[in-house]
Amino acid sequence: MSHSKKILFSCLLVLFGPFLHASTFVGNGGNMGDIELQVAIQQIRDAILNLPDAAQPCQCELDEDDHPVCETLKSLTEDQQKYCGDVLQKQRTELLELLAKADRIQFRWSDEDLKVMEMGRPLSVDALANYEQQEILIQRNRFLSSSAHERIFLLSHELLHLAPWEGKPIKDEQNSGPFQEVQGGRHLLNAVAAQVVVQSYRKDLFDKYEGALNRSQNTKSHWLEAFAGISHQSEKTTSLTIEDFQNLRLAYRYHWDRLGVGLRFDTSRGTKTLFTRTKAEEQRQKWGVGLNYRIVLGSNPLTVWGQSHLILAAYLEMLQSRYKLDDGEVELQDGATAPGATVGCTYYTPARGGLWFSLGVEYSSFDYSYKGFSTLRSFDEKSRLGSVNLGVSYGF
Repeated sequence: MSHSKKILFSCLLVLFGPFLHASTFVGNGGNMGDIELQVAIQQIRDAILNLPDAAQPCQCELDEDDHPVCETLKSLTEDQQKYCGDVLQKQRTELLELLAKADRIQFRWSDEDLKVMEMGRPLSVDALANYEQQEILIQRNRFLSSSAHERIFLLSHELLHLAPWEGKPIKDEQNSGPFQEVQGGRHLLNAVAAQVVVQSYRKDLFDKYEGALNRSQNTKSHWLEAFAGISHQSEKTTSLTIEDFQNLRLAYRYHWDRLGVGLRFDTSRGTKTLFTRTKAEEQRQKWGVGLNYRIVLGSNPLTVWGQSHLILAAYLEMLQSRYKLDDGEVELQDGATAPGATVGCTYYTPARGGLWFSLGVEYSSFDYSYKGFSTLRSFDEKSRLGSVNLGVSYGF
């Protein structure tokens, strides 16, 4: 078995592995927005973990006053600042347990507009917390269009709805401590959430996770690709068989989740010398349509390995080939068309901004005949090509 076939066979062996680890819950990196959600959750967790041991008033330092979130804290009275700090400190353990235990809370996406009834009228919101079900429903598009600090602010507010205070959840329309207005609960939770954002800045948590947010994500639906590679003929049918080719490919893939479909166009060229002076050249073009299956390799989507993945591919293709012989005095050529198939396995590693680099192996099979040579007998070609390709892709 050739080296390329061994690599391909190894890739096929892991085809069923993902079924053992697949999850339908938000936050596992398999849905659009999961990376941004996981980063925001991790930033909140790190911010709370690094709080001072003693409660501190909710306020910004002088060098932080120009941050937008500080406007919320500037409006607080001294009593409200102190009460806000006490709430954050006392809820610290409960919030960390909510974030640490997978069975405590569920985050779910909504692609529909979210509304709540407030003061007798519907109000559009970015997220909804359900205390009884311990669930946060997030409007995906609005979340993804928000800045990093806005995501932390939103999730911190909703998480506080799920953490009981004095034996019951805090609601937006209630008063609490010195927050005595009708919307006192909301005012309090906004203040605590703003302090979590400030703590995130103080601990440089936005810079810490910048790489994970800018890294290319494997959940994109559309993929444009270009490849260059070499192929080797594993079966030499006749002395005229050309064994080595250089390949170029342009391709498009569309993925739902793990499963996808694709279109691609290949062009290749191979040459050899016959009888010391006769030059043989074969040019091939292929158009293909096929299925692709994505296997994510790592469990943490915030890492390079967690975004790296394999694509297993099977394509039906139509080959158009032209063979030419030229000894300097006489030139002979003929063409052939034939259907065939290609299977392959490609490894993708992420760059930034949607770009990916890849390395793949393939095996293709085509049977066709050249019959138009006027002075030579026709010959049949059994094309069994093993290929290695390097590629660059853009997912969006």
